[in-house]
Amino acid sequence: MNKKCRNQKEVVAIARHKALKEFTKSWQDDTIFYVFFEWQILDENIQISHEHIDYKFVKLEEIDVNKYFYSWYLEAVKMYLLIK
Repeated sequence: MNKKCRNQKEVVAIARHKALKEFTKSWQDDTIFYVFFEWQILDENIQISHEHIDYKFVKLEEIDVNKYFYSWYLEAVKMYLLIK
């Protein structure tokens, strides 16, 4: 097996997001819960799916997270930084 990353097994942040039924094609609004884990990248040759055009590795402690993230993503990143 060719492993490209390893899960550190500790939850580092949680977030929730309200998905409106108009976007989910569901009969009702959905609440989506996210659980974030820290991963160690073993191989930086990452293949991304066709929905994405690019990726960038950043050290969260060295950037202004308000410029990279918004909404519930930003809340989760700030939660992660609090425990680091």
